[in-house]
Amino acid sequence: MVTIFITTMYFSILTAPPNGAGVVFESEGVNPFEDLWQATCQVESSGNRFAIGDNGKSWGIAQIQQSRIDDYYQRTGIRFELSDMFDVDNSRQVFMHYASLHGPYQSEAICREWNAGPRWRDIKQSKDYWWKVQKFLDRYKSQRKVL
Repeated sequence: MVTIFITTMYFSILTAPPNGAGVVFESEGVNPFEDLWQATCQVESSGNRFAIGDNGKSWGIAQIQQSRIDDYYQRTGIRFELSDMFDVDNSRQVFMHYASLHGPYQSEAICREWNAGPRWRDIKQSKDYWWKVQKFLDRYKSQRKVL
């Protein structure tokens, strides 16, 4: 009984070090699609969150069309309006969903499908689109090497 009391007293006086050495911070995590997202936004809209293109069909920083929003709703149950794509976080959410369908090592497939839809393999312009995105990706990699 005395041993339990002494042990309890000993552990009750232990505290974390005052300098914060024992503090654990939550990690933001790793997003394998972040550079791809940034590069795609540069190609699609030059980073303009209020861009409207394709004769009014594509909206926002990632130039998302209504057909993409409808498909996203069918897949996720999350409903957006086309005007919601002016919010970068909403556009990013949609992009990341489609990117995750391919996986982190399929950048070309992600980009070409984003540009041309599910039949991207049959559409030559999607290859040109990929080259544009790849130029930004290469630039991001070279900037990281400098740091």
